[in-house]
Amino acid sequence: MGTPAAAASPGHGHAGLLSIQCSTLGEPIVADPGNEMIVIGDHPIAVEEM
Repeated sequence: MGTPAAAASPGHGHAGLLSIQCSTLGEPIVADPGNEMIVIGDHPIAVEEM
């Protein structure tokens, strides 16, 4: 296993650690893309388009 993000943008790989993808014969059977929103305190600071 390598690092969670590219060296050029180390802060952008952490949400990918919370995702999972499983497939059988090339067809997805479980797909959870991870976090959709980052919240600090009561303030959302980033929302990914899913």
